[in-house]
Amino acid sequence: MKLAELHRNSQVLLELGCGMEALDIASVETEIKYEGYLRRQMATVERLQRDERREIPEDFVFEGVPGLSREAVQRLSEARPETLGQALRIPGLTPAAVALIGARLRRPAAAGGPTAAG
Repeated sequence: MKLAELHRNSQVLLELGCGMEALDIASVETEIKYEGYLRRQMATVERLQRDERREIPEDFVFEGVPGLSREAVQRLSEARPETLGQALRIPGLTPAAVALIGARLRRPAAAGGPTAAG
């Protein structure tokens, strides 16, 4: 049945699975309309969960990350978080600052990332 047909007859219910769960037309229409958006959101959530577990090397030099404020560098240097997830939980540290660190961690070591104090 096409969405247009379902829309014309708003009394129709779709049964999903084993017939145990029924959704009204508005719910089905909403799911169809936003399916692509929801798929992208789920991919973003999965990426963020992976990034949250990304380890920060012990010898990582926060001062070498362009765009980090002095305050962020100070907080990070004092706390020395082991992962990006821990860095996100440091009071006063913005998600943007953690994103900068994550971007630097994703760079290949040959690109001159700040991983060791000189």
